[in-house]
Amino acid sequence: MVKKEQFRLLLVEDNPGDADLAAERLSEMPDHDITVVDRLTRAIEVLEETRIDAVILDLNLPDSTGIETFRQLRRVSESVAIVVYSGDNDPKLRLQALAEGALDYVEKNAPSYGVQVRGLLYSIERYKAQTTQRQIESIISANPDAVIVTDTEQLVQFANNAALELFGKTEDELIGKSLDFPLRQDEVTEIEVVRLGAKRRAEVRVARIDWQARPALLASIRDMTDRRLMEEKLFQSQKMEAVGQLTGGVAHDINNLLQVIIGNAEVLIGHETDEEVRNNARYILLAAERGAELTRRLLIFARRQTLSTKPVDVGQLLRRIEGLARRTLGENIEVSTTIEPNLPMATADEAQLESGILNLCLNARDAMPEGGHLTIDARSESVATAHGDGNGDNLTPGQYVCISVADTGTGMPPDVVQRAFEPFFTTKSQGKGTGLGLSMIYGLMKQLGGGARIASTVNQGTTLTLHLPAAIQREVAAEPERVRPKFRGGSERILFVEDNDLVRSSVEALLKRLGYKVVPVVDAHEALETLNHDHAFDLLFTDMVLPGGLNGRKLANEVKERWPEIQVLFSSGYTDLEALQVDVGEEPLDLLPKPYRQEELAERIRTILDRKAGKAR
Repeated sequence: MVKKEQFRLLLVEDNPGDADLAAERLSEMPDHDITVVDRLTRAIEVLEETRIDAVILDLNLPDSTGIETFRQLRRVSESVAIVVYSGDNDPKLRLQALAEGALDYVEKNAPSYGVQVRGLLYSIERYKAQTTQRQIESIISANPDAVIVTDTEQLVQFANNAALELFGKTEDELIGKSLDFPLRQDEVTEIEVVRLGAKRRAEVRVARIDWQARPALLASIRDMTDRRLMEEKLFQSQKMEAVGQLTGGVAHDINNLLQVIIGNAEVLIGHETDEEVRNNARYILLAAERGAELTRRLLIFARRQTLSTKPVDVGQLLRRIEGLARRTLGENIEVSTTIEPNLPMATADEAQLESGILNLCLNARDAMPEGGHLTIDARSESVATAHGDGNGDNLTPGQYVCISVADTGTGMPPDVVQRAFEPFFTTKSQGKGTGLGLSMIYGLMKQLGGGARIASTVNQGTTLTLHLPAAIQREVAAEPERVRPKFRGGSERILFVEDNDLVRSSVEALLKRLGYKVVPVVDAHEALETLNHDHAFDLLFTDMVLPGGLNGRKLANEVKERWPEIQVLFSSGYTDLEALQVDVGEEPLDLLPKPYRQEELAERIRTILDRKAGKAR
């Protein structure tokens, strides 16, 4: 328990009898300490050396008389309370002392000594009460929460500084006025406050109190705007992560189905003699490839798609996109591009980034049916501290290349902006869009270690800004043009691991048509059992995700350790980035994403096996 501090009194009185009588009666005050002196000089010394709460002062002392005594003491301490205790009953002196700040003026020559002392006691107690009230008001004023006291009619009687700031009003505008909302006792309510055109949200708690001896209501109002914003960002981040996991899983299953459809469609195209059947198979193949593009976008949103990242010259990319945009968007849309000089390279998948920015340009066109202005801007930006990208995620400190695509179109309301990155969310009419364009951009930026944010105002336009991590190097040597190898197979032995029955049967048929000797198995355990009896295989072709607790990467590690001469090719419709970024032995990891065409399968297998043959020579 905190010990209560004593109230310290200084009695300045040169008459020993008066001093003793006053000290005796003042001793009735609880929790007090009294010091008695008989000279002004001594009183000044005490004030300078000791904390004194109040002074009882006789004006006529051996070293000072009259109002000058009061003035000299006041000059020493402007804050200490002074009660004048004087035998001089001159009304002018009394008024002068009170005017210059005396707490009270008590006459020694009053008819009753008891009245005198009661006057002293009353003055000191009143001062203590006023001091306590000032302390309470100071605490309330310093409270970061808004505090308002109203009478029973809910007219404001008191408002602290935080309340004035929250409501954007002065004391004169608030005191004595009604609030814009009712105060409800014993319940927590949430209100909306409009200040300087901006909306703030606040939480109100109400209690019944006595204020100046009358019933009143005390309202504690906490500004919840920033907290609600943080909660919404966290919810948005968690929602996007959950949707990403869901879409990634769905994409994996769809890719397995598309792999079967593509494989069998190619069989019909390659072997069917009826031209009508072959044409129907081509339509099936085209539809399946479009489905594969949708799942690729889903995987990019879910951050589970393998990317071909490298330093990309964003300026060169945007100049190429600008020319294409001018031809595509129409004459009623003006296109301009601004590129910062000496813009650093960005770490990105160039093909995916180009596709994403073109998609943003098309969105801008749709938002400007009557024409308008499309601006593409590229600049560098240094992020010193982690901060949000608007979707609940943080940009880590570092150097970024920022690409902004801005239009002067119809814009979006806040509720649409909040959901714009969700997959399949679209405001376009049925058949006009899939709702995957922005979600793909969002996933691509997050997978690259950057971010994406939208700023939009209805009837004023939309700006979408991409943050791409800057690459370390400024220049990259041009890649030599690839010569596509001839579509060919081989006669090597392949151990094929796939748990999906339909995929396993379809791909096995493709491999055999390419001339390879194929042994299909269901999981990693069956694969190892097969290799224990016969390890004369040239290639392990395995799905990344397998049942039984042993996935494709772990299987490959085991195989490379025991039979290092066997090459490995992975395949998956759902790729785990952490797994894919780990090398298998000394060889880089090779992955063939599902669904794939027979030509892609043949090229990848032939490349790996020829690489092995080259090493053997």
